[in-house]
Amino acid sequence: MKSRTTRQLIAACSATVALLGLTVPAHASLVTASFAGSVVDFSQFPGGFAFGAGPVAVGSLVGESIDWSSSSTSAVIGNGGYGLGNNGNWTSGRGGYTGLNNTSASGDYTQFIFNNGPVSSVGGFVNYATCGGSQCDPAQQFIIEALDAANNALETYNVSLLAAISTPSATDAGAFRGISRASADIYGFRLYNAVHVLDDLTFARNNVVPEPASLALLGIGLAGFGVMRRRKSA
Repeated sequence: MKSRTTRQLIAACSATVALLGLTVPAHASLVTASFAGSVVDFSQFPGGFAFGAGPVAVGSLVGESIDWSSSSTSAVIGNGGYGLGNNGNWTSGRGGYTGLNNTSASGDYTQFIFNNGPVSSVGGFVNYATCGGSQCDPAQQFIIEALDAANNALETYNVSLLAAISTPSATDAGAFRGISRASADIYGFRLYNAVHVLDDLTFARNNVVPEPASLALLGIGLAGFGVMRRRKSA
């Protein structure tokens, strides 16, 4: 049976892990910071926008077969100006990106399918049009989802509620949002609703590695746990 001190130290170490944003291997997580991996920057689409549902092959510059598509013919891929309401706008300064311009119905999406095999982590630099009030229409909420091989949802996160992006009147602004899982089982990455845009699609087939500083802090915590156990046994 664990002593009270041991239980307290285990709880403290668990809290440290949570604070550092490290996830228990059995679970997935919403990612809010970019990670090392392959990056599709859509620079192969330097001209104006192409409207349509796709599919369009987008992974050639990183040696991957990746298809971008949408449920809506209002989706775009290319380069140009794109209004995001209160969150400002994107311009041709992004050098190529994808987007969805349809707020008339909830459930429309854009997606990326990884034809060369599943990944463990995926995300991108994104932004979306905001809506006012606490009772936001679901058609205006920005949602991301990881898909399995049969296009079933593995993980779904409402970014508008869990990790909102606020860039009032800014130009080419946004934030990284993505999904990481313990194993490489993500075959697709889907973005729902709102007027949303994505650049720098980033993906990796290995687990996301914590930053060196985070690893160091975690090591200090575990070392302290070992010292306390030795003191008790002495």
